[in-house]
Amino acid sequence: MKNYIIGRIIMVAAFFICVSVFFLCIDGIEQSRIAAQMAQIKDNTSGNVTHCRTLTVEGDWIYFIPGSGYGYLYKVKLDGSERQKLVDKKIGEFFLYENKIYYPWRDYDEETDESAEFGFIFSINTDGSDERQLKQVQYYVIHLNVADGRMYYLTPRYVDGIARRNIHSIALDGSDERIHNNETSYTAWFEVVDDIIYYMTYGRRLCSVKTDGSDLTLISGDLQISMPNDVRNINIFGDTMYLFGRYSLKLDGSSLVKEVKSDGTDIADGRIYYGVLRDSYETEKTEEYPYGFCDEWAVCSAKINARGKYEDEKVLFTETKESTYIIDGNSHLIYIIGDRLYFRSREPNRSLYSMDLDGGDLWKIE
Repeated sequence: MKNYIIGRIIMVAAFFICVSVFFLCIDGIEQSRIAAQMAQIKDNTSGNVTHCRTLTVEGDWIYFIPGSGYGYLYKVKLDGSERQKLVDKKIGEFFLYENKIYYPWRDYDEETDESAEFGFIFSINTDGSDERQLKQVQYYVIHLNVADGRMYYLTPRYVDGIARRNIHSIALDGSDERIHNNETSYTAWFEVVDDIIYYMTYGRRLCSVKTDGSDLTLISGDLQISMPNDVRNINIFGDTMYLFGRYSLKLDGSSLVKEVKSDGTDIADGRIYYGVLRDSYETEKTEEYPYGFCDEWAVCSAKINARGKYEDEKVLFTETKESTYIIDGNSHLIYIIGDRLYFRSREPNRSLYSMDLDGGDLWKIE
């Protein structure tokens, strides 16, 4: 009888050990799957595609728009030397593709706060030569990116007196214009991943469509999220979408999670990198700093677990109240390019810094 009881205890213990090992293996497999996805897409995340609109690195050169992201296009050596202006027009974004820079432009009078009727798409070589006008549109072009030899962008149009903003694409020479979605509301954002375009409207509809126009799919008709006025900072990593530094959800519309409020987002090697306003905004605002300032701003990183949650947070860089001014609403600050992290400080002149992904080897570029 005693041997029987001991045997039963051993069997039960063995059962629980097997179950524990099973779930550990499942969690390990899931973590390995996420890590494999991150390694595969490290240099081609939509975050990097998005960030190419204001800063990118090619060879020994950094291409960037200074300050808050609206101004002249420059390039500078990685060590901060040989700074050169490439474009004499003030622009808000650009995209570097196969040794050419593509950018939208619309003439804007800063004194009267008035914009021209037409917008344009230009190309220019990386040395600033051979600037060409490729396309003229009514109103403006935003969110320009290039994938598989075509330029994709948002531009508004009127249909039966109703304003729409749809996803357009053209060949790299400006020909063969196509419209990829026919939303009756404004398209707020889109990203091209392989042969699929994911997009969101200001009506909180999340959809996808193939780049050839087929398989238009409504993923979610009413996302329970708070939409900012200026939609940016939406990144896709593997099968997960991160929105505005506030939410994450799967590409099928499931598993909506509210994340920590962050300022810019990018991912590398299974860790998410983001800026955080670590204390509250001051209520006092001055003419020089109309948006006030915060007590501390920090660049952080955290591991993403199998459930999409942040853990193992590390603070890589901080700015204190004396230098951390909030001078506009632009939160496009965190860039991972190759094995370096690039970010703009919150000080008035928005200095550009670079450092290793672990926070080491910090240096100021400009």
